[in-house]
Amino acid sequence: MRAQKVVHPKGAVARKGRAGGAVVSTVSSPASHKPKLDTQLPACTGCGVLVSPESRALQCDKCVDKWKCIDCLGISGEVYDGLIDCKDICWFCTGCGEVMAAKTEDRVLAVLDKVLDKLNGLEDRLQQKADVKLVEGLEQKMESVITQVEKRLNEVEERVNRNTEQLVAKDVSEAVASEGVALNADEERDIERRKNNVILYRVPEIQSEVADDRKAGDMAFFYEMCEQGLDISLKSEDIDQMYRLGKRDDGKIRPLLVKCKDEEIKNRIFGRVSELKSADMRFRGVSISHDLTPRQREHVKEVRKKAMEELQAEQERSGNQLNKKIIVVGQASSNPRAIRVAVRV
Repeated sequence: MRAQKVVHPKGAVARKGRAGGAVVSTVSSPASHKPKLDTQLPACTGCGVLVSPESRALQCDKCVDKWKCIDCLGISGEVYDGLIDCKDICWFCTGCGEVMAAKTEDRVLAVLDKVLDKLNGLEDRLQQKADVKLVEGLEQKMESVITQVEKRLNEVEERVNRNTEQLVAKDVSEAVASEGVALNADEERDIERRKNNVILYRVPEIQSEVADDRKAGDMAFFYEMCEQGLDISLKSEDIDQMYRLGKRDDGKIRPLLVKCKDEEIKNRIFGRVSELKSADMRFRGVSISHDLTPRQREHVKEVRKKAMEELQAEQERSGNQLNKKIIVVGQASSNPRAIRVAVRV
């Protein structure tokens, strides 16, 4: 398989060598002659981009003036390097490929015709002149040759298929790995963006058409809850932003998202969440959670579901109601865990 450029500027000396099955050309030019790359470089037949010595492209092994870059061929740089190292593989452009296929088929048919003609003539001559043992010996030799040829063809076919599968598998695995890295990077950025946030559920919402009034009501409730329910004193500069999630809907209380200035303030809030159980009645129904990414929420959901299934299976085996509920701790971490908490009867 050929790669690199084949047209050299006037006065240049071309040196050819083989690396695997590819022809690699290098050029040394006299100091007084500079190559006119714009007019002498071949172009990719797919996108028209000039193929320089640094380009990765394949050259037709028949007409030698057709080139195609790896982007138009749809292969990666690793697959390209693997193809260049294969001695038994040739690449033809579309036109030459059709011509070579037709010529190959015609040559095979012609050779087979000649072999059949010789066998028929040999059979006629042997019937007239040779004895039976000689004929049988020749037949055995022909069968042995045919068996060897078929075996060799099978080995070549298996080798081509194996190399193709390895190249495709490598390309696919690299694509999957690349995609996985991109997804992980996006997830890490999303987690970093949400790490100082808390979400409050069942916080009463003022029924007003004026957005500023609703916002002022939410801020007043939050600061009162922190001071009276959690025994935490916060200043206005401790909170960067506060807003409701989702669209307004009569009869539905939207979650309230609070962006803390830093993670230390968020940890102070979570460290005293249990105090809400004994707080004023208007604060007891409020629950506080982390602002999780969609992937984190799905992971927590799976952990809770698995724990519930195990609890139900244990109750069925024992025949007793265990009076326990499942709580997932460490939801914002990479390893959330489900624990069982006794339910007061």
